[in-house]
Amino acid sequence: MRKHEIDFLRVGVFFLLIFYHTGMFFVPWDYHLKNNVISPEFELPMLIVNQWRLPILFMISGLGTWFSISRRHAGGFLLERSRRLLIPLVFGMLVIVPPQIYFERLAEGFPYTSYFDYYPVDTLNENYPEGNISWHHLWFLPYLFLFSVILLVLKKGIDWLAVQAEKSKLFSSGWMVLLIITLPTYVCEYFLRPLFPVTHALVNDWFTFCNYLWLFLCGYFFARCMQDSWPMFRRMKYSMLVSGVILFTCWYLPVTDYYPVRALIRSLNMWCWIFAWTGLAISFFYQPRKWVSDANEAVYPFYILHQTILIAIGYYIRDPDWPVLTKFFIMAAGTFIGCWILYEGLIRRVNVLRVLFGMQRK
Repeated sequence: MRKHEIDFLRVGVFFLLIFYHTGMFFVPWDYHLKNNVISPEFELPMLIVNQWRLPILFMISGLGTWFSISRRHAGGFLLERSRRLLIPLVFGMLVIVPPQIYFERLAEGFPYTSYFDYYPVDTLNENYPEGNISWHHLWFLPYLFLFSVILLVLKKGIDWLAVQAEKSKLFSSGWMVLLIITLPTYVCEYFLRPLFPVTHALVNDWFTFCNYLWLFLCGYFFARCMQDSWPMFRRMKYSMLVSGVILFTCWYLPVTDYYPVRALIRSLNMWCWIFAWTGLAISFFYQPRKWVSDANEAVYPFYILHQTILIAIGYYIRDPDWPVLTKFFIMAAGTFIGCWILYEGLIRRVNVLRVLFGMQRK
């Protein structure tokens, strides 16, 4: 049974990704390419989104994985994960990501006369950032593949916990569920974040790996207990939305510099926003909508393509002294239009490209 609210959440989060990565072009934070003028006013809305954007994406992935694994045996599930995740990853690292690094190198002053002067001569020389081998924004795919493998190992245990949660009526107390699932997040936030800065390189990226693994497993658990968890999300949506606003305000001001308290505020804040958006989607977007179905098929190719198109546009407009909002609109709109042209004109219609972009064959 297809859950249209999950499709809506997935579409919304991936669509937001274009605007978020466009904003990265203008803020002081580290990114592959920067505008000639930094605009700190973009930071606050991006910080708000940053509290839950990637966490909810991994939870959604866990939700969706329950539907996939529940109708396949272990071998079939791994085959499906490999086709959906590893093939696009390899294709992306060889074809989609290299143009991004090419524009980065041009901005750094490398004397390439054309893209083919760079590719393939310098593409596979060394790991990024010293060299040019990288998965850049596609880091999500190897992490998700490993999480899927780990889920296979833990599946029986999680299924048993789900049965116990249903028997004990755990979901009748949503605040208790919130506190229970926040505890491992707090452990990651307090102990791992200071020791392992976020790199998305998989190696020694323990905070990112453990934090997002927990979110992924929670997503599977909530889907497994859908009859009880869905009413809980629906019931708590407004209280979680208000709590998220209050907690983010406390974190942003900040009310304290004491790290254990700030780590707790951040952990609770993340889950409050996840509960709120999930509850709102369940309440208002549970009915089938054609545009959501169409967009849900397109989001994966859009995700794979968007940053390459965005950086290409950004390279050519970063130096002119145009208003920041003009550049933002050009980059966001140009990226969306470029992705749509490639998806609608080629990827959706050609089976080979559908496979390379992780889609089902026609």
